[in-house]
Amino acid sequence: MEDISEGRHLCLLAAAAQLNPLHFYWSFRALRGQLNPESVDRFQTHYRSLYAVIGISMLWFVFYQ
Repeated sequence: MEDISEGRHLCLLAAAAQLNPLHFYWSFRALRGQLNPESVDRFQTHYRSLYAVIGISMLWFVFYQ
């Protein structure tokens, strides 16, 4: 039973690792846009959607077990 749980942890970790480059790319794009209101608004939208995906995956992980 521990092997299945460990596999799920690794799956969740891999998903988080794949989302991290997106955050860096969006951050870099906002900074490259010199933090004008349009780039900050776009970054805020992306940031909120990223955290929504992370939150949903955490809930799925908790309730799926």
